[in-house]
Amino acid sequence: MFSTHFFLRNNAILVVFAVLFLNGCGDAEAPEAIAEPEAQVVEVAIPQPVNLRPRVATMLDGWTEYKDWATRMDELLKTEDGGEVLLLAEELLELSQALETSEFPADADKPSIRSRIRVVRTFLLKLKEDFHYQLNYRDSQLLTAEAYNALREQFNRLDAMNIDPTIFDK
Repeated sequence: MFSTHFFLRNNAILVVFAVLFLNGCGDAEAPEAIAEPEAQVVEVAIPQPVNLRPRVATMLDGWTEYKDWATRMDELLKTEDGGEVLLLAEELLELSQALETSEFPADADKPSIRSRIRVVRTFLLKLKEDFHYQLNYRDSQLLTAEAYNALREQFNRLDAMNIDPTIFDK
Protein backbone atom coordinates (compact mmCIF):
# COMPACT_ATOMS: atom_id res chain seq x y z
CA MET A 1 0.00 0.00 0.00
CA PHE A 2 2.54 2.46 1.02
CA SER A 3 5.41 2.86 -1.26
CA THR A 4 8.98 3.44 -0.22
CA HIS A 5 8.77 6.74 -1.98
CA PHE A 6 6.21 7.91 0.60
CA PHE A 7 8.46 6.96 3.56
CA LEU A 8 11.54 8.54 2.01
CA ARG A 9 9.69 11.74 1.32
CA ASN A 10 8.33 11.96 4.89
CA ASN A 11 11.71 11.11 6.37
CA ALA A 12 13.38 13.73 4.20
CA ILE A 13 10.93 16.34 5.45
CA LEU A 14 11.56 15.28 9.05
CA VAL A 15 15.32 15.50 8.55
CA VAL A 16 15.02 19.00 7.09
CA PHE A 17 12.86 20.16 10.01
CA ALA A 18 15.23 18.55 12.53
CA VAL A 19 18.25 20.28 10.97
CA LEU A 20 16.47 23.63 10.96
CA PHE A 21 15.30 23.14 14.54
CA LEU A 22 18.71 22.15 15.85
CA ASN A 23 20.37 24.94 13.94
CA GLY A 24 17.94 27.48 15.39
CA CYS A 25 18.39 26.25 18.97
CA GLY A 26 22.16 26.46 18.92
CA ASP A 27 24.08 29.10 20.80
CA ALA A 28 24.05 31.90 18.38
CA GLU A 29 26.46 34.70 18.94
CA ALA A 30 24.89 37.29 21.16
CA PRO A 31 24.25 40.48 19.30
CA GLU A 32 26.55 43.24 20.34
CA ALA A 33 25.04 45.32 23.06
CA ILE A 34 24.20 48.76 21.88
CA ALA A 35 25.99 51.19 24.07
CA GLU A 36 23.64 53.78 25.46
CA PRO A 37 24.89 57.30 25.10
CA GLU A 38 26.23 58.75 28.28
CA ALA A 39 23.80 61.03 30.01
CA GLN A 40 24.94 64.55 29.52
CA VAL A 41 24.52 66.73 32.54
CA VAL A 42 23.70 70.21 31.43
CA GLU A 43 23.96 72.77 34.17
CA VAL A 44 21.44 75.49 33.58
CA ALA A 45 22.20 78.76 35.26
CA ILE A 46 19.49 80.02 37.56
CA PRO A 47 18.48 83.51 36.38
CA GLN A 48 19.03 86.48 38.64
CA PRO A 49 15.91 88.11 40.11
CA VAL A 50 14.36 90.83 37.98
CA ASN A 51 15.07 94.30 39.32
CA LEU A 52 12.05 96.10 40.70
CA ARG A 53 11.27 99.66 39.71
CA PRO A 54 11.94 102.22 42.46
CA ARG A 55 8.25 102.96 43.13
CA VAL A 56 7.49 99.24 43.34
CA ALA A 57 10.40 98.67 45.71
CA THR A 58 9.19 101.43 48.05
CA MET A 59 5.64 100.04 47.92
CA LEU A 60 6.89 96.55 48.84
CA ASP A 61 9.22 97.78 51.60
CA GLY A 62 6.27 98.24 53.93
CA TRP A 63 4.98 94.71 53.31
CA THR A 64 6.97 92.66 55.83
CA GLU A 65 5.59 89.27 54.78
CA TYR A 66 6.71 89.88 51.21
CA LYS A 67 10.12 91.15 52.30
CA ASP A 68 10.74 88.01 54.39
CA TRP A 69 9.54 85.79 51.57
CA ALA A 70 11.57 87.60 48.89
CA THR A 71 14.74 87.49 51.01
CA ARG A 72 14.44 83.71 51.41
CA MET A 73 13.55 83.34 47.73
CA ASP A 74 16.73 85.20 46.74
CA GLU A 75 18.70 82.78 48.92
CA LEU A 76 17.01 79.82 47.24
CA LEU A 77 18.08 81.07 43.82
CA LYS A 78 21.72 81.42 44.91
CA THR A 79 21.95 78.08 46.70
CA GLU A 80 23.38 75.01 44.98
CA ASP A 81 23.56 72.65 47.97
CA GLY A 82 20.69 70.15 47.75
CA GLY A 83 20.02 69.94 51.49
CA GLU A 84 19.89 73.69 51.84
CA VAL A 85 17.59 73.98 48.83
CA LEU A 86 15.17 71.54 50.46
CA LEU A 87 15.19 73.43 53.76
CA LEU A 88 14.64 76.75 51.98
CA ALA A 89 11.81 75.28 49.90
CA GLU A 90 10.04 74.03 53.03
CA GLU A 91 10.51 77.38 54.76
CA LEU A 92 9.30 79.25 51.67
CA LEU A 93 6.16 77.13 51.54
CA GLU A 94 5.32 78.23 55.08
CA LEU A 95 6.14 81.84 54.24
CA SER A 96 3.99 81.57 51.09
CA GLN A 97 0.96 80.67 53.15
CA ALA A 98 1.61 83.63 55.43
CA LEU A 99 2.09 85.85 52.38
CA GLU A 100 -1.15 84.71 50.73
CA THR A 101 -3.18 85.39 53.88
CA SER A 102 -1.47 88.69 54.69
CA GLU A 103 -2.89 92.07 53.88
CA PHE A 104 -1.66 93.15 50.47
CA PRO A 105 -0.78 96.79 49.76
CA ALA A 106 -3.62 98.48 47.91
CA ASP A 107 -1.69 98.75 44.64
CA ALA A 108 -0.59 95.09 44.81
CA ASP A 109 -3.95 93.61 45.77
CA LYS A 110 -4.68 92.38 42.25
CA PRO A 111 -5.66 88.92 41.01
CA SER A 112 -2.62 88.88 38.72
CA ILE A 113 -0.28 89.27 41.71
CA ARG A 114 -2.10 86.72 43.84
CA SER A 115 -2.06 84.17 41.03
CA ARG A 116 1.66 84.67 40.40
CA ILE A 117 2.35 84.02 44.08
CA ARG A 118 0.34 80.79 43.82
CA VAL A 119 2.34 79.74 40.76
CA VAL A 120 5.59 80.25 42.67
CA ARG A 121 4.13 78.23 45.54
CA THR A 122 3.20 75.44 43.11
CA PHE A 123 6.77 75.25 41.82
CA LEU A 124 8.06 75.23 45.40
CA LEU A 125 5.86 72.18 46.01
CA LYS A 126 7.27 70.57 42.86
CA LEU A 127 10.79 71.31 44.10
CA LYS A 128 10.04 69.66 47.42
CA GLU A 129 8.55 66.60 45.68
CA ASP A 130 11.64 66.24 43.51
CA PHE A 131 13.62 65.71 46.70
CA HIS A 132 11.03 63.28 48.01
CA TYR A 133 11.25 61.13 44.87
CA GLN A 134 15.02 61.68 44.55
CA LEU A 135 14.77 63.40 41.18
CA ASN A 136 16.98 66.12 39.77
CA TYR A 137 15.86 69.24 41.61
CA ARG A 138 17.71 71.75 39.41
CA ASP A 139 14.93 71.83 36.79
CA SER A 140 12.33 72.66 39.44
CA GLN A 141 14.64 75.24 40.95
CA LEU A 142 14.91 76.87 37.52
CA LEU A 143 11.12 76.83 37.07
CA THR A 144 10.69 78.36 40.53
CA ALA A 145 13.15 81.11 39.61
CA GLU A 146 11.28 81.81 36.37
CA ALA A 147 7.95 81.99 38.22
CA TYR A 148 9.49 84.34 40.81
CA ASN A 149 10.81 86.59 38.05
CA ALA A 150 7.38 86.58 36.41
CA LEU A 151 5.92 87.80 39.72
CA ARG A 152 8.49 90.59 39.92
CA GLU A 153 7.78 91.56 36.30
CA GLN A 154 4.08 91.66 37.17
CA PHE A 155 4.85 94.10 39.99
CA ASN A 156 6.74 96.25 37.47
CA ARG A 157 3.75 96.14 35.09
CA LEU A 158 1.51 97.43 37.87
CA ASP A 159 3.80 100.42 38.20
CA ALA A 160 3.77 100.96 34.44
CA MET A 161 -0.05 100.93 34.46
CA ASN A 162 -0.23 103.58 37.20
CA ILE A 163 0.09 106.74 35.18
CA ASP A 164 0.23 110.00 37.04
CA PRO A 165 -3.03 111.78 36.10
CA THR A 166 -1.43 115.23 36.47
CA ILE A 167 0.52 114.78 33.23
CA PHE A 168 -2.74 115.24 31.33
CA ASP A 169 -3.52 118.57 33.01
CA LYS A 170 -0.91 120.49 31.04
